Amino acid sequence: RREEKRREEKRREEKRREEKRRMEREKQAKTKKRERYVFSLGFDLFKPVILSLILAYLCTFPPSFLPPSVLSALSIPDMVRGVRCDHFDVSHSRDIELSSGGDLRLLSYNLFLRPPLVPPHNRHDHKAERLDLFARDYLHAYDIVFLQEYFTAFTPQRRWKLNRVAKEGGFKAVVGPPAYSRVANKCAVDGGTIIVSRLPLLSSSSIVFEQGVFTDRLAAKGVVYARLKAPGRAGEQGGVVHAFNTHLQASYVFDKEGVAEKVRASQLQSLIAFVKETTADLPSAPIILAGDFNIDARASATDGNSDGAEYRQMLDMFEQGGLKLRDVKAEVGEKEKKGEKHAVTFADVVGEGEAARPRDTTLTSPDEWGLQQSLDFIFLVERKEGGKGKGEGKGKRKEAE
Repeated sequence: RREEKRREEKRREEKRREEKRRMEREKQAKTKKRERYVFSLGFDLFKPVILSLILAYLCTFPPSFLPPSVLSALSIPDMVRGVRCDHFDVSHSRDIELSSGGDLRLLSYNLFLRPPLVPPHNRHDHKAERLDLFARDYLHAYDIVFLQEYFTAFTPQRRWKLNRVAKEGGFKAVVGPPAYSRVANKCAVDGGTIIVSRLPLLSSSSIVFEQGVFTDRLAAKGVVYARLKAPGRAGEQGGVVHAFNTHLQASYVFDKEGVAEKVRASQLQSLIAFVKETTADLPSAPIILAGDFNIDARASATDGNSDGAEYRQMLDMFEQGGLKLRDVKAEVGEKEKKGEKHAVTFADVVGEGEAARPRDTTLTSPDEWGLQQSLDFIFLVERKEGGKGKGEGKGKRKEAE
């Protein structure tokens, strides 16, 4: 019996050891699985950054073992940093074909395509789907398109896609974003402003504003300029169109001291100087200025027929700088009686009074729901000779018209 008891204890001891070894193996397996999951999650998060850095290295130091076709493709656009203004070769292109066959059709649109790793206001901001929809259903209907927040830093595929879709749609030029340096301009991403045009590109340039405040300091916001060849009337030679696209400092609800407004005032001064400088040699040519100014033209959320204070200040600044702004959107609202003078372009609502609800809750932050602001503009700019007062240079302007 004693022998049998010893054997029984030995079996139990072996069973306990086996159970302990099994638990150790399971613990090790769980630890390895957790480590693999953390690594996989980190790689998924930083994959766009890693791939963009690899692409940037290949663009800067292309290895000799790559095929010539790959080398040429890498050397054409510096898409990661956004330092070049690409445009299509129009030397053998067909005659200019406008979308409407006559007048120019213009569009200024903030696409809200933010860089990767920037968390959306909601669970998903559907960047890829919205870009596909815009390229398929809207882009082809216009002749000159001014895009804002089309960030291409770390996402060069966006630039490739826009180039391809624009070329297939008969556009002649894709210009922007502003050339910048991450070191000199102290920013992480490009400015996101791009001009897409059916009119051939004659020349282009850009500037980057002084560093903004809050999260805007990360973007190289500025102005993109394109000098375009305008179609002429029957039997006449075409002229030139000056096109500018900009995106100014954004406002934030926590900014109680108006810091953002002061930054915008400084940016407007730079914008005025840039417009005057680039159009000085052809002052009589049409000047189009469009973009997201982040300046509310409405007096309040419910009053869209009166001008906001900062909007009036902007008009006065341009006037003092020798430039007069004609707000196309406001003129359409007044002449054609399409609702209010200053239509809502941001944080609109559906319904009226207590029944009003936000039109968009995916891209708009909850603290901005229902603001009903008019922030986006297309201006026709008229130069005044040397910034003189009213009445001077009137005859020349009339002749230019």
